[in-house]
Amino acid sequence: MRGRFLFLLLALVSGCPGEPAGPVESGSLVLERVGADTGTLVSGPARARWCSADSMLTILVMGSPWSGAVSMRTPWPPLRLFSVDSLASGVGIGTVAARPTGDSIGAAIVSRSGTIEVDSGLPLTGRLYFESGMDSTLATIAGRFEGIRPDTTVCSLP
Repeated sequence: MRGRFLFLLLALVSGCPGEPAGPVESGSLVLERVGADTGTLVSGPARARWCSADSMLTILVMGSPWSGAVSMRTPWPPLRLFSVDSLASGVGIGTVAARPTGDSIGAAIVSRSGTIEVDSGLPLTGRLYFESGMDSTLATIAGRFEGIRPDTTVCSLP
C-alpha cells in the first residue's frame, strides 16, 4: 500500500503531458529549498481536492521547472496540524513531493519528516517545513499555500 500511494503521488507530479484532470486552479503553492543550497522549487497556481472516501486533501501544482504536491489525511474541515512522513498513512499525517517537470526518470524530493500547519477557515492557508533524504543528500524544504479552495464534490478511487 505504501508503495502504491507514493507511486500515485509521484505520478501526479511527474510532468506527464496533457491537461490535468480535476478542479480548477485555486490559490497557490510555493516550495523552497532552505539552508546552504537555497532556491524556489515550486511556485504557482494550485489545484486542490478533498476526497471523503479516503479522507485525503491534496494540493497540486504543475509547473516549470518543478511540480509539487502536498497531501494530508484529514476529516473535513481539515485538522490544523499534521506530522509529515513519506506516506500519509493515517489521520493527522501529511506527505510532500516535488520533482522536475517532464523528467519521468529522475529522483523526486519526497518528505521524510516535518510539519504542516493549516490556518482555520476557507480559503485554506498554511505553512509546511520538511526534510527529505538522508545524511549527505539531506534537503530541507519550507513552503506555504494560500487561497486554496478544495473541490469537495467529486471523488473517485482506483
